Amino acid sequence: MLGKPLIDSKTPNHSNRDIDPHCFVDDDGQAYLFWGGDGTCRYVKLNDDMISFASDVMEVPGVSGAGYSFLEAPFVIKENGTYFIMFATQPWASEIHYATASTINGPWAYQARIGAATGNGTNHPGAAYFKGQWWYTYHTEELSGGNTSSRCVCVDKMYINGDKIAPVIYSSFWMD
Repeated sequence: MLGKPLIDSKTPNHSNRDIDPHCFVDDDGQAYLFWGGDGTCRYVKLNDDMISFASDVMEVPGVSGAGYSFLEAPFVIKENGTYFIMFATQPWASEIHYATASTINGPWAYQARIGAATGNGTNHPGAAYFKGQWWYTYHTEELSGGNTSSRCVCVDKMYINGDKIAPVIYSSFWMD
């Protein structure tokens, strides 16, 4: 047990907001921690104990561009040797965009939007490969009438072809 925050404002090269951590474990068993908010996405290679750093804190370039920028909620997956980082964008209402890389250290190349805004506030992507199918997770405040602090969880199919993720078609009951 560490007994203190792993990352805080005293951590060299920390993010503008140290929120939304996501641990990604690569095929070789190496773990990385991704996090960040308000325009900066960071990551660090973790030691085997998962509570100490095996590298310096590094920036994830390629997650901001014309007309959009990284807000928060990085989530990394790997498919057929390609790394995908999904993230919420600003300004609100957040959309989900993604970038790809051939190595975990980048360089990351912006690709496209995969998830439309799901209400008035932010969104938070996730994904899992289960029984031969990728599944995309996110949240929305639609059931609460637009209360950005009252969210529900949604899951829909996600399709990856090479280094592209098809835009997710929301099938939740609240969509027309």
